[in-house]
Amino acid sequence: MTDANSPVPLDAGKNPARIFSIERLFENFMGNTTLVKSLLVRFMERTEHQLTDIPLLAEQGDWETATREAHTIKGSARSLSALDLGDTAARWEEACKTGDTLAVWALVPEMTEAFGRFKAAVNRCLADEEDQA
Repeated sequence: MTDANSPVPLDAGKNPARIFSIERLFENFMGNTTLVKSLLVRFMERTEHQLTDIPLLAEQGDWETATREAHTIKGSARSLSALDLGDTAARWEEACKTGDTLAVWALVPEMTEAFGRFKAAVNRCLADEEDQA
């Protein structure tokens, strides 16, 4: 039994395989560990910036760039076996396509949480892999 004041983990109620699947990722990239790690690091660094940039681009009315950035997150996340993040980014992309500033800002917390779940899962997998090495 959990205390009502206990923090709920970010991944509570989420399918772990949709948050991140290292097995599927290695399958997609034919087990190339070096490439996988490099892609994950670059994706996480870039996405950190995009999470801040997209709402600001929306505020400025630069919908083309905002849409492209959200589309990049969506495609990259799905390629990296982060389906939950990719699906959330797809909704963000749609909000950008329609020029809906309120929806873009409303999705910021959900995107931040989805990205946080993904990062935590990646960090656990990388730590586990280092422990096994």
